[in-house]
Amino acid sequence: MGGPTTIGLHTVTLLALASEAAKRGILGERTRSAYARLREKVAAWANSDAAALEEVHIPDLLRSRIIDTIEVQPKDDRLAIRNMASALAQSLRDDVLRGSLGISLRRLEEIDGQLKTFT
Repeated sequence: MGGPTTIGLHTVTLLALASEAAKRGILGERTRSAYARLREKVAAWANSDAAALEEVHIPDLLRSRIIDTIEVQPKDDRLAIRNMASALAQSLRDDVLRGSLGISLRRLEEIDGQLKTFT
């Protein structure tokens, strides 16, 4: 991943990764729950842009606005999102290890590792 990384960037990336599998109905129960909780939390802030969270490929302008929306939240809210995103990354990783998802394990581990560096 080039450029600066943020909690918002990783959150939107994870939501997009999970979105396709969610649409196909192949997320494990724990992953489906983690995805829904994170999507609902971000959607509450994203207002009219919330529908884009259901998409696998979010248009760049909407993606940037959603990322910015996350980044302007108070620190406690951003850390809560970080924890929720990390939980989603770990659940997705478990689904990949079970063979039910075709998402890059390395990418998930990279995102989760970077999320854990934010304080």
